[in-house]
Amino acid sequence: MTGRFFPKKVKIFIDILLGKKAENMMLLDLRKYNGFTDWFLIATSQNIKHSQSLAELINKEAGTKGYKVRNIEGKGDGKWVVMDYNDIIIHIFIQETRMLYSLDRIWSGAGVYKEPWTFME
Repeated sequence: MTGRFFPKKVKIFIDILLGKKAENMMLLDLRKYNGFTDWFLIATSQNIKHSQSLAELINKEAGTKGYKVRNIEGKGDGKWVVMDYNDIIIHIFIQETRMLYSLDRIWSGAGVYKEPWTFME
């Protein structure tokens, strides 16, 4: 399996999401498309409470690593939580909301990375 170079932050976020049973994760490389972020990390939660707990855990773990979230939207509702870490924006959806908004389809021209995750340090 070929390793890929991703920012360390990406690996940390993916590890957290994998460890807490997030599903259908996808990393979109947006570096050539816009100036507001480099990556979208998209994941599906099992339900609203799962979305909320994933967001809390990511924020807590990221803080211990020195990564500060700029903004969190949707945590109260839990259907679509958006966490902005400048170069990486994390989207946590419940299944129905992910299908409705289809970010992976909207950004279909971006480089797409999915499981199995391989990283080079």
